[in-house]
Amino acid sequence: MLLVEDDPLVSLLIREELEACGYDVTCAGTAREALRAIEEPRSFEALVTDIDLGGPTDGFGVARCFRAVYPEIPVVFISGAPGIRYRTEAVKPSSFLAKPFVMTQLTETLGRVAH
Repeated sequence: MLLVEDDPLVSLLIREELEACGYDVTCAGTAREALRAIEEPRSFEALVTDIDLGGPTDGFGVARCFRAVYPEIPVVFISGAPGIRYRTEAVKPSSFLAKPFVMTQLTETLGRVAH
């Protein structure tokens, strides 16, 4: 699982929950870190990415790069930005969770799309 979240506390909470559910989680705090992780030879069950990453590349850019390497692996977008959900449809297959969300929503979504 590749988790891309620029808020360290949110990243920590999500990582701990996903690891408790048995996922192997690689965390990236920036788009640049995520792109480096995508370039490394490994396999991911899913990409979970915030959309607003506070830099020149957002979660959509990360997802496009991820999709180029892992075309069939699910993408789950997370965001607190209003009105952003419709844009997630550009990267298939994808899901969207609006922040704040309950961790069980994320794990249930991943259970549906990543297995």
